[in-house]
Amino acid sequence: MATAAPNDPLLGRVIAEKYRLDAVAGTGATGTVYRAMHLTLGRPLAVKVLARHLMDNPTAQARFRREARAASKLEHPNSVQVVDFGVEADGITYLAMEFLEGRELYRAIFEDWPLGPERSAKIIAQVLSVLQAAHELGIVHRDLKPENVMLVQRPDEHGNIVEIVKVADFGIAKSIANTASEDSLNLTRDGTVHGTPEYMSPEQARGEELDGRADIYACGVMLYEMMTGTLPFTAESAFEVILKHLSDPVEPPTQRRPDADPRLESVVMKALAKRKQDRFADAKSMRIALLEALHVGAAAPSLPGAKAGHSMPPSADMTAAVPLMRKAGAHLPTEVLEVVSDDDVPTPLQKKSSSNALRIVLSIAALLAAIAVGAGVAWVIAQRSAQAPAAAPR
Repeated sequence: MATAAPNDPLLGRVIAEKYRLDAVAGTGATGTVYRAMHLTLGRPLAVKVLARHLMDNPTAQARFRREARAASKLEHPNSVQVVDFGVEADGITYLAMEFLEGRELYRAIFEDWPLGPERSAKIIAQVLSVLQAAHELGIVHRDLKPENVMLVQRPDEHGNIVEIVKVADFGIAKSIANTASEDSLNLTRDGTVHGTPEYMSPEQARGEELDGRADIYACGVMLYEMMTGTLPFTAESAFEVILKHLSDPVEPPTQRRPDADPRLESVVMKALAKRKQDRFADAKSMRIALLEALHVGAAAPSLPGAKAGHSMPPSADMTAAVPLMRKAGAHLPTEVLEVVSDDDVPTPLQKKSSSNALRIVLSIAALLAAIAVGAGVAWVIAQRSAQAPAAAPR
């Protein structure tokens, strides 16, 4: 949780006569999320307040309202539940949601590396489950990324701590059936690009009309990142990343990282098809394919030894993934770079040299084996020739 700024004028304020803003939980381009207390119920909530400079912006106001509508329609266990929305007399626009104690997926990728194929599959399966519900309501998220996927730990019916996924931030979510009010505000106009470049489908990069298959592409990118520790495409600028999504082929995960689980590769590559008609038809189809690839159930992944409210300790194998993460250049927490040095990990040149040395040793061994076999055959032939009686001509 972020430290509250002492000069934040909203700290301590009571919104709608019931939500007291106690601390800053996070900030973004469109506003600030506060940890709040429901004064009547006595339970914590998250209250998102639209940034002051956007309060007079009709487009920003409309998007904020749309986030509230989209999230409130999704009565799904894997979506963040919205409980209230409103505008105060002085223009403060707020959105009250359930408060989640957990971590974003991007932090889990680097703190728990490697996540393992089963855990990765079950996380993405939960994302796909809520997407299926959203798409059936005609809602496309359009900005799926690890920052918008929260992982929370909760006990199941047996008392085991399991990992529950919560998909957040439907701020630029779009109804497939555009409304006249949205079109008049240019919220869903063709040619307008929304989203995060690293997770953006080709059709989204082109500003085309979208359907649920754009979210499936983003799920493919997230699963690729969970398998390899890198994004499919990186570049110096967002524009270059977009161009790669449009034209560059995706390097299969097992080529990017040889220890990536090959069972998930076909699912990822299908989700990342350039043409949306070549991807999974819907979120349900991808979810089924993902779980069947590993023959695992759809239940939330169990976290052995974990206690509610505590993060899992970083894996010792995380060190080996850091060079790939650094190369990806996205989402890597600063503290990870401070803990792990370049000397802890073999460089690509060292790995290549070791591989070449092994290849030479194996070649020499094969040559010596061939010489030994040849010498043995020659000796047998010589012995047989010496024992055979000479046939003199008559």
